[in-house]
Amino acid sequence: MAAKKKAVRKTRPAAVARKIARLWLMLPPRLITKPVVWELSQKFPVITNVRQASVTDEIGL
Repeated sequence: MAAKKKAVRKTRPAAVARKIARLWLMLPPRLITKPVVWELSQKFPVITNVRQASVTDEIGL
């Protein structure tokens, strides 16, 4: 029987290291209908994960 190979974790170069941050965006009424999160992902190299949202006529959370 062949020996099992041990899992090897590859490290990322420092320039590719990720920073994780949790943000709450509160939007004023004039921005509620705009794709703000999409625009951020187009301007900056970020990966978004929207876990919950609440949008009314007055405010977006």
